[in-house]
Amino acid sequence: MINLYFSEGLDDSATSMVILLSTNTVIQMLTVLAFYQKKDWKRKIKELIITVLFLRPFVDCYRVKVNAKDEEKALGAVDEMFVNKGIELATETIPGCVLQCYVMLMNPSLGGSGGAIASILVSALTTGLTSTMLSIDIDTDPRRRIVQPLFYGYVKDKRRGLT
Repeated sequence: MINLYFSEGLDDSATSMVILLSTNTVIQMLTVLAFYQKKDWKRKIKELIITVLFLRPFVDCYRVKVNAKDEEKALGAVDEMFVNKGIELATETIPGCVLQCYVMLMNPSLGGSGGAIASILVSALTTGLTSTMLSIDIDTDPRRRIVQPLFYGYVKDKRRGLT
């Protein structure tokens, strides 16, 4: 979309998209430094590289899947993923989708290529899927259910697939 906006002369919109992406990356890098403050610089640099290369969602997903434990970190794998996804939703995904909708409404000619509409649909579906996934992951976390059984548990154990 950034390339399309620049080619269509929508430099302000393209720059806004770059700013959203950059803001997300910088905030996630600062978060990584906070999460890994007790680690050595080699580990910090590794985690920063993962963030800069946009591999953070994949690494977080893997760590949740294998139930990675690290006593020196303030948060567990699920909590770290939740924070990172929240940052991504708040700083890039939701504002980017809104910006794309605004640009499309102000420049209806962009809809002719189909790429702009497809991008909006993918952004909206990704936002919905990510939000749903986070809700289910947090709700089905056994530790949370033990600590707060009245709050967590809308996804019943025997009906997870149906939910």
